[in-house]
Amino acid sequence: MNSKARDKGLEEVYNAVLEGDAEASHQGVQTALAEGRNPEDILHQSLIPAMKEVGERFERQEYYVPEMLIAARSMQAALNLIRPLLVVRGVKAVGKVALGTVQGDLHDIGKNLVGMMLEGGGFEVIDLGTGGAPVTQEYSRQIGADGYAPDASQAVALARALLNLS
Repeated sequence: MNSKARDKGLEEVYNAVLEGDAEASHQGVQTALAEGRNPEDILHQSLIPAMKEVGERFERQEYYVPEMLIAARSMQAALNLIRPLLVVRGVKAVGKVALGTVQGDLHDIGKNLVGMMLEGGGFEVIDLGTGGAPVTQEYSRQIGADGYAPDASQAVALARALLNLS
């Protein structure tokens, strides 16, 4: 959804996520909820489009992993406020993703980033932590996995494509 379709309050939340300002995104969502805004509108008109833009900026090499991380943390600050409200309203995730990293990998930043990006894309994420073997495109094919993505941005695009949501 483009910025013209968002009102000023939702635009502020969108921009806070893009800028990685967790405090502003949290405050923006609190204000929007206090004004009686629908949490689903906040999700679909601010948070998901912001994280989509973050992924696109990463693909264009305008954002790098640090920018993606701070944007994802900002999105999480906002999502933490609306997630319980979405559950109460019975809003369903667009899909469910099980996520893990290889056993012995102490650097799970990438896994966590993928999880945050997927959650920002409207998915329910089940974090399995560590276990398994190193994953490659070839290994994914061998085990019959539905898909493989080398980074967080492509993981969201793949998950959406697998569910015909793109």
